[in-house]
Amino acid sequence: MNRWLFLGLVCGLGCAYETAPDRSTALPKMVSNSLESCADTPYPELANMCRLRFAVRLSHRGEEARTWEVCTAIDSPLWRDECHFLVAEALAHHANIASALDHCALAGRYSRHCGVHIAWGKRPFSSTASPASADSARSIARTLEDISAASRDAAAPAYQRDLAVLSASFWFELYFGSGLADPTAARAVSGPLGVDARTAFAWEAVRLVGPEVGVAAKVAHVLDIWEGRRPPLRGTPLPVPCWQGRNTHPFKIDALGDAPMTHLPHYGMRFVGETEEEDLLIATLEGTYFEPRTSSGAFGPWLDDPRPRVQAAAAHLELLVQDPSAPFSDALKRTTSGWRPDRVATFLKGHNRALWRGPGDNPDCP
Repeated sequence: MNRWLFLGLVCGLGCAYETAPDRSTALPKMVSNSLESCADTPYPELANMCRLRFAVRLSHRGEEARTWEVCTAIDSPLWRDECHFLVAEALAHHANIASALDHCALAGRYSRHCGVHIAWGKRPFSSTASPASADSARSIARTLEDISAASRDAAAPAYQRDLAVLSASFWFELYFGSGLADPTAARAVSGPLGVDARTAFAWEAVRLVGPEVGVAAKVAHVLDIWEGRRPPLRGTPLPVPCWQGRNTHPFKIDALGDAPMTHLPHYGMRFVGETEEEDLLIATLEGTYFEPRTSSGAFGPWLDDPRPRVQAAAAHLELLVQDPSAPFSDALKRTTSGWRPDRVATFLKGHNRALWRGPGDNPDCP
């Protein structure tokens, strides 16, 4: 039941009749100064809301240790899950990321989205790090290690899942909007961090190349910079509140089985390429889709790519940019022939998905 509807019903059933007992003195303040006072009500729903708000208040006060006692005292699984979720958001607002992810891991039905909210909704940490320095890569690795060390249970699968989302956001914050597409930092790491680093480098390179350049030319330019055939790109920095682009639809193609995926801004995900060059290509295609002016046909050249993950990524992106009422091209028909019709329909619904924006108040943006 909707929580506000429930409160309306409480009032309707408990307040509508003159014969109803006067319990107003037993109702707690909605933001209490103590956990005990939240129990001074005959209505469990109000008591749980009181505990939840008290836990959030403690988070903003910096009393993180007490939030566990308060959330645990909530007897409703629904409200207890929400308590952990809202406390996580409050702690992240104050840069207590380790504890925020600990609460996310216990957010139950909200756990799956909690880490995404923390990673992509937090204000980026202020840093003097530069994409042109390998020290930046070491700084991100140390930060992730420090967050894990401060966790109550960093080995928990949910915590590790959210830590991977956080890694993607750190790399994105290093590169995107910096005005410098230099591969030095990204080339200094390998493994999962290397995948996140390539994504961030590719997206800033795509931004700096500009929307006027065709996708094939963008891909060639990004690969040339990565391989040292062209110098790093420099351009106008973009303030965080001005980060804006298309939301991509998280997806999994059954035909590719358990092919690994990595995180993109907000709820997006992409395939990880089987080689470094393939991975950078996929990241560049995804970065091009992020640009709102990319239109139908942009990803056609890769629909017949012999590499299954490249082909699947191109088909997915082409589905999202084309007019849902337009007929499929022959190449798109071939590529999507093994997909279930309902899966394709789900992708097409994402055609006009709202734009993702970076956190913060939007100033005048270029």
